[in-house]
Amino acid sequence: EISQLMEKDAIQVMKKKKKYHQIAAECRSKGEIVSTLPSQLVFTIKADGRHKARMVICGNFAQEVFGEVSTSDLDPTILRFMLSWGSRRGKNLSCGKIDISTAFLNSELPPGRRIFMMVPKQLVQLGLYEEDDIFEVTKGIYGLKEAPKWWASTRNEVLSKLEIPLKNGKTARLYKSKVHDSLWIISTSKKRVLEIEKKNEASQWLDEQGRPRALDSCWDSDDILGLVGVYVDDLALVSISKEITKAVFEAVQKIWKTSPPEYLDEQANMLFLGLRVYITDEGIKISQPAYAKDMVKKLFGDASMGSRNAPCDSDGFMSKPYTQVGDDKVANTDSEKKRLQMAIGTLLWLSTRTRPDLAFAVSRMASCATSSQVECQRRLKHCVQYVIGSMDKGIFYKFPSPGETPKMHIYSDASFAPEGGNSHTGCIVTLQYPKSGALHAIGWLSVRQSGIVAKSSAEAELIALCTSSETAACVQLLCEETGHPLMPTLFTDNTAALHQHNAESPSWRSRHISIKGEHLRTEVKEQRLSVQYCKTADMLADMLTKGVPSQVLNRLLPMIMQ
Repeated sequence: EISQLMEKDAIQVMKKKKKYHQIAAECRSKGEIVSTLPSQLVFTIKADGRHKARMVICGNFAQEVFGEVSTSDLDPTILRFMLSWGSRRGKNLSCGKIDISTAFLNSELPPGRRIFMMVPKQLVQLGLYEEDDIFEVTKGIYGLKEAPKWWASTRNEVLSKLEIPLKNGKTARLYKSKVHDSLWIISTSKKRVLEIEKKNEASQWLDEQGRPRALDSCWDSDDILGLVGVYVDDLALVSISKEITKAVFEAVQKIWKTSPPEYLDEQANMLFLGLRVYITDEGIKISQPAYAKDMVKKLFGDASMGSRNAPCDSDGFMSKPYTQVGDDKVANTDSEKKRLQMAIGTLLWLSTRTRPDLAFAVSRMASCATSSQVECQRRLKHCVQYVIGSMDKGIFYKFPSPGETPKMHIYSDASFAPEGGNSHTGCIVTLQYPKSGALHAIGWLSVRQSGIVAKSSAEAELIALCTSSETAACVQLLCEETGHPLMPTLFTDNTAALHQHNAESPSWRSRHISIKGEHLRTEVKEQRLSVQYCKTADMLADMLTKGVPSQVLNRLLPMIMQ
């Protein structure tokens, strides 16, 4: 670890603190900001069994933070969209990943900053350094609060200038998405090429059908060679051919030291950010079997628990408010609350990435972790038993027919005041391919409604429609930017909500809801959205608003999971 830091010129050793005091005084006289922080060694065991030691600076001791510290990460919705986009190539798609080694050490400290780090006690005890020694930090070492932002700025600057030579003699480049900072588009075009006309004097842009666009420019779908998702020092790539994937990785390796690239088509499956991606004869599957197995062991050990055929009871809610369950008053402790919150967090990671079937159960567990811990423990065990019986389940993206264009369908549902208070919203954003029957779940949501308490099922459904349209906005923009501008269709199974939405002059009794739904009506009026009715039997979001029987679950899940 120390040799790596030395090799990267990330630290310089000063053998006597006297020299440090002289340098620090000179820096302050020049108006530079000087920080002196402790450090320590952190020992970990990697997923492959390797033992690793890392020397980190204790940035939490810094009295001030200079500049921004936060940076965007790779949202699971972006990763799912990338894989759905790649599935249009069928088995010809190429997918790979690469990890940039010691990434933070590739970023320089900003001008006017001088950071000094005390030697970890472990290194003094080993006799490698003396207690009087001190390090000067010259790179974005791990532990500094600003280090992630410094690295992200360095990485983005390098990627934007990266030249990728292809075998056909052309040079491809990476262009950062206007929708999300963690997504990059591979193209040989020097600019976004779709022709867009200005609509009169309004600040809107029209597509070929005359519908307003949200973006002022986007790509022609034929000019996109691939998509790159960036998460700190990890790069995931989906492209139209392995030649392009290799060319991008080779260009990155010329600049930074990396791990050996991994390719999905060579080993039939690939692990990225804890998600196992498989390629089959029919499509792409995303699941987390190893994580699920490890989660069950951490929560309940090796105890034999049996399995369930649904993640929660068919009603999904308690018959009484949580505060009326008398036996829970004895069990409500801070230690138990923390244990339950940790357990719910592990299930939340699973439900937001590859398991929409768990989303409602996890949402309800979270709402009773503090007020009814006995009930929360019961629900936790029930949900984990369901996971035991469905370890390998995950999102499945069937290969569309060649040249098939997707349609964007959003399923919105609500459960009205299930506990006598706030209603519950559920939605699923999908890309559908009618010819091949492919149905790709890109995003989903299961949350309690807040801000407004619905007074009827129609109001609850209308609030859910507004939330669903907002949830789908990111996917709609991604489709538009990648050359497939779509007008989403928003489905509801409540005719009263649909009538209330379509009413030109809503009654005074529903004005508070009408104001909230004004954005939705504007989207429909501007032809950016369509709202339609669908049968309850076809409502995919039904399982996100209530605990449905296993028969309903077995009918809905095969549409989006495998």
